[in-house]
Amino acid sequence: MARKCIFCGAAANSREDAWPRWLTSRYGAPGWMETERGPDLQMKTWPTNRAEIRIKRVCSSCNNGWMSRLEERAMPVIERLLDHEASALDHEDSRTLALWAIKTAMVLQTLGQPESWIYSDLELTLMWHSQRMPDLAFVWIARCVNHSEAYAQHKSLWTGLDRQADPRDRAGVTTMAFGNLAVQVLKVAPVRPVPPTVEITFHQRPGPWGQLALRVWPLRTDVVRWPGPLAIGHEDGLEMFAERFSPEPPPELLT
Repeated sequence: MARKCIFCGAAANSREDAWPRWLTSRYGAPGWMETERGPDLQMKTWPTNRAEIRIKRVCSSCNNGWMSRLEERAMPVIERLLDHEASALDHEDSRTLALWAIKTAMVLQTLGQPESWIYSDLELTLMWHSQRMPDLAFVWIARCVNHSEAYAQHKSLWTGLDRQADPRDRAGVTTMAFGNLAVQVLKVAPVRPVPPTVEITFHQRPGPWGQLALRVWPLRTDVVRWPGPLAIGHEDGLEMFAERFSPEPPPELLT
């Protein structure tokens, strides 16, 4: 059966750069790409001159239409964070960055088996139709030091919700980093609808996450002032940030 676009349902006839070329061109040194795929997480490694992940799960209309326009809006926001020592993100900046991060997480989830996908068909359709944020999605940014490469990890959480959660509830965390900028998306997918008055909580490892990770979605009442008081210190610290919703306490790998 021919694959369909995950967003609009048309034939998936276009290869999407999950990481845009304008961003990965900053990290063009020869190196290797690694990915763990499938239910048994088999490692695949290949040489590359540019960090890239190309996925044929979208159509040319989406790829060259609303997705391209979103990239154009997100580019100056992301480049500002990469190129300036300090910056402030207003509500429009934060929403644009969060939309871009969630769209990217939606595309990256297709590297796994469909039964592991965390974003529903309805959420994918609403992203295409009106760039609507999915419910129970959270986005943070953090500053990295001593990091000059591209990085991505997606982790499924089956027991990461609060003690009153249904054991069938799921969540997924996608963490990306490009040089000094890390972006993290958490999506919670409960089996039953959650009333707007109910606050979702989730377990985190002990750590200075409030000083490290700046929330850009849901929107805050004030502007987001980049960078935060603390930064991710090195590659191992980035791994611990990606694993912060796991139960084990982390070593002291933040600066």
